[in-house]
Amino acid sequence: MFPAVVERLELNARLFPERLAYDDAARAVSWSAAVEEIAAIDTGLRRAGVRPGARVGLLLDNSVDSILALLAVWRGGAVAVVVNPRIDVSAVVEQLATAEATVIAAPPSLRDLATSLGTVTGIDVAPDLAALRTTRPSAEPVVAAPDDHALISFTSGTTGKPKGTLMSYRNLAVRGGTYAVAGALCSRDHGLISTPLCMAGSLNLSLLPYLYGAAACFITPETAGPALVDIVASRGITTMFMVPVVSRRLAEAATRAQLASVRFLMSSGAELPADLLDDLTDRLGIDVHEAAGTSETAGGLYITQPERAMHRRSAGRAIGSYWVEIRDPATGEPVPPETQGEIVIGGVAVGVGYLDGGDVLPFPPTGSATGDIGYQDHDGYVYVTGRIKDTIVTGGQNVYPIDVEEVLRGIPRVREVVVLGCPDPTWGEAVCAVIVPDGAAPEFADIVTRAREKLAGYQVPKRIAIVDELPYTTMGKLDRKALKANWQRLDWQSGSGR
Repeated sequence: MFPAVVERLELNARLFPERLAYDDAARAVSWSAAVEEIAAIDTGLRRAGVRPGARVGLLLDNSVDSILALLAVWRGGAVAVVVNPRIDVSAVVEQLATAEATVIAAPPSLRDLATSLGTVTGIDVAPDLAALRTTRPSAEPVVAAPDDHALISFTSGTTGKPKGTLMSYRNLAVRGGTYAVAGALCSRDHGLISTPLCMAGSLNLSLLPYLYGAAACFITPETAGPALVDIVASRGITTMFMVPVVSRRLAEAATRAQLASVRFLMSSGAELPADLLDDLTDRLGIDVHEAAGTSETAGGLYITQPERAMHRRSAGRAIGSYWVEIRDPATGEPVPPETQGEIVIGGVAVGVGYLDGGDVLPFPPTGSATGDIGYQDHDGYVYVTGRIKDTIVTGGQNVYPIDVEEVLRGIPRVREVVVLGCPDPTWGEAVCAVIVPDGAAPEFADIVTRAREKLAGYQVPKRIAIVDELPYTTMGKLDRKALKANWQRLDWQSGSGR
């Protein structure tokens, strides 16, 4: 078992006291300085009434202050309720109420928002964190039990209403340690976080692994390609976590020489398109690791660059203490290798459960259903073919959007594409493609002709819409829910498709 988060933090301070821990360009702290500031913030929070087990609503930006505040909550044995400050205020209020937060805390940049939320909700607002970090530390770290609650985060809501998920201190330790080992992270590494810190992937696939590997961390809100290239080149970044949309911006702005320091890029949040994977690996020379799963499981499937030679389209296989099984969605029974079913992930790293009013709806020990459809080969590698919710039923045939999207991305002048099912009086649902062109838009007839070369007739899009950009959430994930809600507003070109 890996040590608790706070134990690992203090070990880093003893082993590498003067080495860089966290940096956001505005200020940087060593491991020893980080431990001192975290102890000071924890002391201040306890004086403000935060006790072990209390739920602290944390508004996080991408700053050193936010990282230290999060770690201070865990040092005090409290529960960090991580909410996204960039979503609608009414949604933040609802999430704080769902989590039953008793205190709101925020870095200086979000202090005004925290104060406003306190006024609206009646929840106490913690003292200014910038002032707390100068408090004289007096409180000793709380030794939380492994199964004590540690974190509440909310799913991104790209396919439905965001759900509050609860994680334990054991979950945090296993996730951080597992992904640190998988990436062979060490004190010589310099990691980059550019996705929002409130995103589950940022916490589980970068912040915690960097801590467990004693790697330095540069955190920034910047997601523009040229700016990220400059950060990587100037600071000698060796590893970074990005969602595909940000990885593409980086790749389009970079040369191989500018990214020479990078050992590997960790991708998650969505499937990495084949053309982007090729650009990152072949042109830029970056090893790409991918983690797949859900916010609830914090991944669980993992694949490294060398494994891709034999399992190119795979999402990976179970890593560390995780296990994976493919089950029949109708019966819940396991299916044989090479047979499609729902992907189920289990293990001690999987979260505690969903918030259900004032109660917790625990995840079953038999595994957490991901909602993904796929199959497992005889070597244990899993191949994701779609989402159950996204499956298009057209004329009685099931179409998985991922299969169609992969073919359409290979057509010239198609930069981005998403496939969805739209209501159709004849077929029930019609296969429809929304395309962002690369330069001049491809012709409808050309798309259909090329698609027919690799797809069955019922898989070929019947309608195509050309758009300037696709909708993404504040977390950088494709917002399929927004596309489906507004499909009638798009300018569709239509054809037979069969």
